[in-house]
Amino acid sequence: MDATDLDEVLQASSDASTPSHKDLVTDKQVNGEETNGSSEPKPLKIYYGSNTGTCEAFAKRLAGDAPRHGFKATVGSLDSAQNKLDDSAPVVIVTSSYEGHPPDNAAHFYEWLESSKEGQFKGVKYAVFGCGHSDWIATFQSIPNNVARLLKENGAEELCTKGEADAKAGDASASFCLTVNISFRTLTYGLDVFNV
Repeated sequence: MDATDLDEVLQASSDASTPSHKDLVTDKQVNGEETNGSSEPKPLKIYYGSNTGTCEAFAKRLAGDAPRHGFKATVGSLDSAQNKLDDSAPVVIVTSSYEGHPPDNAAHFYEWLESSKEGQFKGVKYAVFGCGHSDWIATFQSIPNNVARLLKENGAEELCTKGEADAKAGDASASFCLTVNISFRTLTYGLDVFNV
């Protein structure tokens, strides 16, 4: 991405409100009833690992934005994705680390992912967004990084570079909005990644 692309993304981000609890997704948005008027929305699976609720809120915000980009999103905890990753829809994972361990609602998924075999995720297209605080330098982004690495090592295709927010650096919402805009541009205008 060059400076012009970054400027366009930042301009688009400034037009959108930053995520807050009032921006959480509605049932109509998750069910794809608020689409942009184009053809049938494409499926998108969004999973989160969250102890404090931040990653869950980001996942729901992403799902709320999805219909405007032509997608019908489903949202669930990472544990709900255990044994269910397939090529039926792109997958977005929003997660954090807790002292180097997965969040409580991601522990079973992470254990399953660690035991995955080469080629197990062939055809799965994914993106990962990690939340954390760099004061915990030894474990900062460890779970999001490992999730992205394990998916890729076992055959999944990365849709875009892993996004991350550092709570120490300030507004995690701004990092999330920037990543979401880049991700939707990739998903919408990228190489026909949704013909599965």
